[in-house]
Amino acid sequence: MFLTRYNKFARCCPDDMSSSLYKFSWADKFNTGKVDIRDLADLAIHFGQPDPYWVNYKIAPGTTVNIEDLSVLTLCRQNGLTTPFASSQMTGIGPQIDPFFCPNTGC
Repeated sequence: MFLTRYNKFARCCPDDMSSSLYKFSWADKFNTGKVDIRDLADLAIHFGQPDPYWVNYKIAPGTTVNIEDLSVLTLCRQNGLTTPFASSQMTGIGPQIDPFFCPNTGC
């Protein structure tokens, strides 16, 4: 059997920096599985300043946190990797639901 990846799948391709999964993972700074008010507040605190986390050339150009960063985060807000279910409602789910934060040894 020969398998190929389907690039248009919603959870496809964590190595593709233009994918919605990459952007969501970036927007979910605290790795809760959901972009919420904490993420938005943290970005707001750093708005207009250089920041090693929020300034990401793969998301938006510039050397300071800017409106493009805010717009990407806002588009991801209230979305989650397990939406419409909260992680706490899902029994048996692995604790590592975000492929961007796997250790070097794998998930």
